[in-house]
Amino acid sequence: YQRLESGNTVTLQPLTDVAFTAEQTGGASGTADSTGIALTFSRPVTGLSGSDITITSGTGSATAGGLSGSGAAWTLALAGVTSEGTVTVSVRNFASYNVTTAAQVVTVYRAAATPSAPQSLTATPGDGQVTLSWTAPTSDGGAAITGYQVSKDDGASWVDASSDTGHTFTGLTNGQSYSFRVRAVNSVGAGAEATVSATPQAPTATPPTATATPPTPTATQTPTATPTPTATPTEVCRQTTLALSKTDRHSTWYAAWNYDYIITITNTGATVAHGVRLTDTLPAQVYPVGPLPPGAVVNPDGSVSWALSDMAAGEVRVLTLRVRALSTVRGAVRNVVTATCPLCIGAVASDTTTIVAPPSPTWAPTSTPTASGTPTPAETQTATPTPTATPTERPVSGATATPTGAPGMASILVRIWDDANGNAWQDEGESPVIGATVALCAEEQGGVALVTHFTDANGECAFRNLEPGRYAVVAGNLGRSAAARVWALANEEACVLFAWRPDGTLRAIHGVSLPVLLARPPE
Repeated sequence: YQRLESGNTVTLQPLTDVAFTAEQTGGASGTADSTGIALTFSRPVTGLSGSDITITSGTGSATAGGLSGSGAAWTLALAGVTSEGTVTVSVRNFASYNVTTAAQVVTVYRAAATPSAPQSLTATPGDGQVTLSWTAPTSDGGAAITGYQVSKDDGASWVDASSDTGHTFTGLTNGQSYSFRVRAVNSVGAGAEATVSATPQAPTATPPTATATPPTPTATQTPTATPTPTATPTEVCRQTTLALSKTDRHSTWYAAWNYDYIITITNTGATVAHGVRLTDTLPAQVYPVGPLPPGAVVNPDGSVSWALSDMAAGEVRVLTLRVRALSTVRGAVRNVVTATCPLCIGAVASDTTTIVAPPSPTWAPTSTPTASGTPTPAETQTATPTPTATPTERPVSGATATPTGAPGMASILVRIWDDANGNAWQDEGESPVIGATVALCAEEQGGVALVTHFTDANGECAFRNLEPGRYAVVAGNLGRSAAARVWALANEEACVLFAWRPDGTLRAIHGVSLPVLLARPPE
């Protein structure tokens, strides 16, 4: 379907299926370059542009030029054929057409040329002779190399080489410099030349030399002086001391909720502490969420480290680490953080928290969107302390009540980006779409939008604490090249369900059975 917008009206128009074939034009193997790719569609089309056509190198390589044609017959000119062989030609959906044909493999041709120069040419002089050696050229010009030619007089005359990798010239005059050349030959002709110079030399006779062996003198015993002990200088080092504290401000957590560890480090010494480093060893099944603090990294063992560089005497720094426990965790967990630096007295701090089950969920969506809702613990839960931390996502508009995070609840995560190459993957350099409208609709509620979010600086938004059911994700404010990817997250396990593009392409990523099932919105 094609999305058409006019004011506040959105119309979905069916796409017309069209197929195509592709073949090269103007080329012949070894004699002429291919000049274009002819595209023949199953029906006349309009609105086709060169950017809708992609040529991907295979065993061959070519560069696309301009597009011409009309109706069912179009030609994409080739600006050049780099190498003869196969290329893949693909046409993406364009205008109001749905291209049903897979990418086509086309053979492009290139006229043969003479070979490039032989490589690694060397000359080894001897008595009245010089031996040349070389390796094959980097290019045979598109036609097989049939042999090599060599010259000893700087190209004035040529003879066939005795092998494909070397040749020896004999009968040369010792002491005279010669300029040698080598070239490869194919069916087109002789190629570029490699050059080297060398001078043959007669061997030099070396007369034998008698070597007299002098008598071995007798060593005179010399008394050994006793070394005088040298005083070792005493190095005075000034140590500094670090102080550390840590708290999460709650004695009890809800599982699967976000909480903040607050870490305070102080240089209590009188000198600068160089190379200060913090390491937070998180408990099992507790992991960091959201952006890490500046300078923090997650290590392979799951711990989090900060390189704080230098801290002046008396300096205090406060760091915040947001974490979450898996929904299955219960009981007491202990977190330990350490501070170290060279030539200082380090520090250790810990915090112990009890993790309990979240409040029971409530679910009362209404068919008419009203004011913004914020996920909060159920009001009936009075015995369990209520944490100040709340789930990360907040709806911009939506249902009057949203279920709280509880075991068995699920989330839907969405990422939207500018899919320039149309492969439904966010490749390097493809930027996120910021501020896109994303609505979550429940099939049980007649398809009415329950919650609406806007994508953040990463092109992402999330719908959390959802009851099992069948949902549709609808996105707006998208350009033609935008694409979206949707995840379902249940019982701490995530699975990518599908990705779609506004031009109508829907690509199934993985068929799964999770408490939350996703569906495309009605077309």
